[in-house]
Amino acid sequence: MNKKGERIFSVWWVLSIVFISVVFAGAVYMIYSTDVNIRDEESKILYERIYDCIIENGYVSEDFLKNDFDIFSVCKLNKNLFSEGLFAFSISLYDENDNLVQDKFTTGFSDISERCVYSRSSKNSPTCFDKKSLVFYFDSNKIRKGYLEILTVSNNFEKGGSR
Repeated sequence: MNKKGERIFSVWWVLSIVFISVVFAGAVYMIYSTDVNIRDEESKILYERIYDCIIENGYVSEDFLKNDFDIFSVCKLNKNLFSEGLFAFSISLYDENDNLVQDKFTTGFSDISERCVYSRSSKNSPTCFDKKSLVFYFDSNKIRKGYLEILTVSNNFEKGGSR
């Protein structure tokens, strides 16, 4: 047999295995070392979930306008996530002249609006999503036009919402 050919083949074989291993380890390192931030999407998903729960057939739910409306049970939200400070939201209903009809809910942090003003100051700040939508609601059996403002916040940095 050709011993010299086998040695050259063995050296190239080992070098190929080492090269493939280094490339694989580098790819794994690059994937796991990137900073993944999903807080923007979390706050948008929370907004959509609350909005879809409040709006029924194009109108603000009559249950929402009642004082005993429990948003956590109706919208199937986990209250513990809000009490731990991972998420927060605020919901306000305005009439067509921008007068406050109902300031329904603020849960999560007590200073939700201030945190959102300064939210872009650092990488670890909460991420906010604020949207004011045209809605219709019933008031004294009359259909009224108004605006539903929902502010949602994700502060899910420490618990794995971002790496």
